[in-house]
Parts: sequence; C-alpha cells; structure tokens
Amino acid sequence: MKKLWFILPLVLLPFLVGLLMDRLVTAGYQLLKWYLPIAILFLIFWVWVGSLFARLKMKKIYSFLLGNSLSITVCILYVWFFHWLEPAARLSGGWVRCLGSFVQVYVLPVINLGARICGVFTNRLDSDAVLLFTNFLLIAAFSVGYICRLRRSS
Repeated sequence: MKKLWFILPLVLLPFLVGLLMDRLVTAGYQLLKWYLPIAILFLIFWVWVGSLFARLKMKKIYSFLLGNSLSITVCILYVWFFHWLEPAARLSGGWVRCLGSFVQVYVLPVINLGARICGVFTNRLDSDAVLLFTNFLLIAAFSVGYICRLRRSS
C-alpha cells in the first residue's frame, strides 16, 4: 500500500502540466511550436503511468479506475458544465467557473494532438468534440500502458 501513495499523485499530472502551460501562455511565452512535442511526450509518459498503476497490489479493475478516475470525472463534469448547465450559471463565477476551467486545463497538455487527429476526420473542428476526444486519448494512452504491463507480468 506504500507504493500507492507514491503513484496516486501522478493522476493529477495532466492538470498540473496544463496549469503550467496555461500560466506560461498567460505570461506571454510563445509555446505554439512546443504544443505538439509536449503532447507526444506527455502521452508517452501517460502510457508509463498506466503501466505503474497495473503493478499496484489491488484488484485490477480498481487500479484501472483509480488511475483513470480524474479523466472519468472530467468527462462527467464537461458534459454537466457545457451541456446541462444554463449559460447564465456558467458565467456567474465562483466554484462553477473554476470547474469549467479545470475541465479545460486538464486536457491542455494533449489538446493540440487531439485537435490534429480530429482534423483528419473533419473539415470543421468542434471544440466539444476535440475536448472529449482528447480526454479519451488520455484514457486510451493510460489503457495501453496498463494492458501492456499486465500482459508482460502474466
């Protein structure tokens, strides 16, 4: 169980990297040429994180859900915030606005790659589709690392 406390904070990394990227852009740094390399490196890193969660000494479904818990939460929050909540409530401020920012910042490290992949399939990019696809891209990368580690260990 000691290993869990070292691995669990890795779940927050997409949000922390996204927050750092957001703050750098807000401060005036030009990251445009770095978005794609950051996205590719982050997905490779996220595959490795998936393999770490596969090694936890707990039921495999629990470790998989624990590793993807924030991604699943972000998907649910995104649908709630942008599709069920009234526009006036979204703009009211407070914790509701923070949740909306959290949803967008969480996928920021790989949003460029997600938009490029979505652009292959359509001529018009829809921000809703790109955000959800990018979140599923994170879940898929985690799953690849998780499944590869399970197959290698068995």
